[in-house]
Amino acid sequence: MKHSTDIQLRFNDTDALGHVNNSTYFSFYDLGKTEYFHAVRGNNLFERNVDIVVAHAEVDFIEPVFLTDQIAVQTQVSKMGTKASLSSNKSSTSNREASNAAAPR
Repeated sequence: MKHSTDIQLRFNDTDALGHVNNSTYFSFYDLGKTEYFHAVRGNNLFERNVDIVVAHAEVDFIEPVFLTDQIAVQTQVSKMGTKASLSSNKSSTSNREASNAAAPR
């Protein structure tokens, strides 16, 4: 299942050069992950027997994102194992891909 979350950019997401700070992308991906699991599990997301842990995350920054851009984070589970899964996130504007992220869990 692919899930998309629109991101509202805020002035404090940007740096002195006017583009979204690289560290801010991780908060976008966290929001995308949360919205994805809420869509899949509904209100059962926060049951005690469910562990959602990010053990590793990496990002390839492709294009800068500016405050005036409209972006969304697309989240999907791209690989399932018996002990871990790999989710992938992309942030994109209406006409270009801004970054790729992979977060094995």
